[in-house]
Amino acid sequence: MATVTDIDTFASIFAQATGIDPKASGENWATDLYNVAKKYINQGITSDSSVLYDLILSDKDAPQSYKNRFSAITELKKQNADLQLSVADYVKQEKQYKNLLTQSGLRSLANNEDIKKFFVNGISYDVAAERINGAFSAIDNADEYTKSILNERFPGLTKADIAQGLLTGAEGTVEIEKKVKGAQMLGAAKAAGVKTALTEEQLLAANITPGDAKTAFATVAAQQEGIQQAARIFGEQASRQDLQAELEKKELGIAPSQKVEGLASQARAQFAGGTGITTGSLSKRKSGQL
Repeated sequence: MATVTDIDTFASIFAQATGIDPKASGENWATDLYNVAKKYINQGITSDSSVLYDLILSDKDAPQSYKNRFSAITELKKQNADLQLSVADYVKQEKQYKNLLTQSGLRSLANNEDIKKFFVNGISYDVAAERINGAFSAIDNADEYTKSILNERFPGLTKADIAQGLLTGAEGTVEIEKKVKGAQMLGAAKAAGVKTALTEEQLLAANITPGDAKTAFATVAAQQEGIQQAARIFGEQASRQDLQAELEKKELGIAPSQKVEGLASQARAQFAGGTGITTGSLSKRKSGQL
């Protein structure tokens, strides 16, 4: 343990405990920190205890540059936030954050001030890593149709953009997630060969998984022509676009459609009670009747 006059030893122990050299250029806190630390060391707190550096941070006589460096810790305490960090933990997570951001193509955010903002917003390193890796995985594992929609509609949307959106606040996160989810829905329609009659907002209202969307659009693809033909045969006045939209809403679980159900029921009754509507059966019956 450092003696009350051994600043160099104190600086060395501080560096080992926190990962920051208090004598380094740009920090240069060694003397001022030690002057504050002495009273705690004299009270029996060892100079290699992380508690010591947290006590210094809350001490009114601590160097202002030290307080500024770790102001996020103080702010989190004021907020009574779920995320609470010691000085040592803060420095450790800060280094991990810098590595994560650099490897994710976000080197411009890998600095002390930006990382401080993330911490103040309650985004620990573990949360950041989960968000970024999860977003990247979603893009990497997207099917070709989803990727093509993303490239068509958001040519500037890179994985780095997604990561930045996930880290810079709730609004950015929501917008990025909407873009990816919208692309997944449109991709499901494209994969099924369906030219959707719904807007992206309507598709997002389905709130279903990409797998469910694929199943729903496959059903739409199988039924859309039959429903349109049934409408013509039975005198339904709705436009082709409106019927298509109603069929999609029904299959996506957005809203039931009595109109579509009625046409399907009429068609089944008229055409030998088949379990589904097919273009062929309707075309054949239509050509024989009309």
